[in-house]
Amino acid sequence: MRWGFFVVALAGGLLAGCASIVAESSDQVLIQTNPEGANLTVFNRDGQQVFAGTSPTSALLHVGHGYFSGETFTIKAAKDGYQSTATTLDTSLCNWYWGNLIFGGLIGLFAVDPATGAMWDLPEATPVISLLPAPSAAPAPPTAQAPLP
Repeated sequence: MRWGFFVVALAGGLLAGCASIVAESSDQVLIQTNPEGANLTVFNRDGQQVFAGTSPTSALLHVGHGYFSGETFTIKAAKDGYQSTATTLDTSLCNWYWGNLIFGGLIGLFAVDPATGAMWDLPEATPVISLLPAPSAAPAPPTAQAPLP
C-alpha cells in the first residue's frame, strides 16, 4: 500500500512543472487611471480584446502567448474631456520557473510550464495611467461686421 502512494506522488512530481504548481497561468492585475472613471480596453499581442472595464478595476489576464512565449498587453484608456492614451504591459519570466531545476525536472522546464504559460508573470506594480486633459477648442475668429452708416 505504501509503494502505491509513493509511485503516485513520484509520478505527480515528475509530470508537473514547478511554476505551474506554485504560480498560475493567469495573473490578476489592478489597473488605475488618473483621473478615475476611464473606460479601459485591454488587447493581447494579436489585437484581440481580452478585457473591458472602468477604472479602477482588476483584470484577470492569461500571461502565456504560446509555447515559450509570454504575452504583451496594450491597455487603452479613454474618458470624456481627456485625450485617449495607451500603455503596454509586458510579461517577464516567473522566478518559480527556475524551481524546475530542483523540483520539476525536465518535463516541467521544457513542457508543462512553457505550454501552460505558468513560466510568465506580470509586474507586481499596479499600472496607473495618467490621462491628459483634451485641448480646448480654439475660439472662433471674430466675424467681420459691416460698418455702421
